[in-house]
Amino acid sequence: MKRNQRTENEPPPFDLGRDGEAHFERLRACLENGQGFELFLCGFDAPNILLEVRHRLAAAPPPGNVFEALPLESPDVLLTIAERLAAIPPASTRRKIVFASAVGWEEDLKGEWTKALRRLNERRNITIHECPNAVILSGPSWLPWLAHDVAPDLWSVRTAIFTFPSPPASPDRLAAPEIQS
Repeated sequence: MKRNQRTENEPPPFDLGRDGEAHFERLRACLENGQGFELFLCGFDAPNILLEVRHRLAAAPPPGNVFEALPLESPDVLLTIAERLAAIPPASTRRKIVFASAVGWEEDLKGEWTKALRRLNERRNITIHECPNAVILSGPSWLPWLAHDVAPDLWSVRTAIFTFPSPPASPDRLAAPEIQS
């Protein structure tokens, strides 16, 4: 299967827009060139962009890596993220890309991400030692800045941050529908 090729049951690719595509290529390059523990903080302006980035990494991980999703089914599960990261066994020959994301109401997400980031901050050295993987913490666009504010020790070991903006609307979506009388 070619890079980003989809099966017939999957939705068509979502255009990330010029800036989003550039961010994605930089993220891929970082993952391809990295080794051992790395922390990436990714903020997304829209959930469909997060899903597209996750899909692309899962469908065609950068060379030398394997993909593993760490779905956090609800905001309250975020508090267990440190333990769940530590429980992921390392890949036998390649590094894992662990993509952690949660869905829920923004107010709930913000409260639970705050708690989870503080917990990861407290366990920073343990997490680095127990999780020799590339970890992508992904969520709303405010997530990287929340990490900066509430988890300074964790922030100090981040590899990179990426903020994926909503792509501009295509011209055909901007055109006013024809009204016939």
